[in-house]
Amino acid sequence: AAAPLRQLPPRRARAAAMSSPQLLAALDLMRRMPPARMEKSLEELVDLCPSLTDDLLNTVDQPLQLAKDAQGHAYLLCDYNRDGDSYRSPWTNAYDPPLDD
Repeated sequence: AAAPLRQLPPRRARAAAMSSPQLLAALDLMRRMPPARMEKSLEELVDLCPSLTDDLLNTVDQPLQLAKDAQGHAYLLCDYNRDGDSYRSPWTNAYDPPLDD
């Protein structure tokens, strides 16, 4: 009987993924991009290598983005107030763009 496959602990799995030549090349390319184009460069690299999307988005630091709600209050666009492609304003509790129910 074949031995059962052993699942790697998260740290080892991440180390194995980080040693991927394609990911290392993508990270090297991102280091050479101008900081002013970081968001656009990352978007284009993800379009070029969709299989690296999760690793790149978890590894490459991106600048914070601000938005304003309908009342003019500024808030951060981040994962904590995101639902799909919409972001919730903590001031009005409204999503922009509005969610489809």
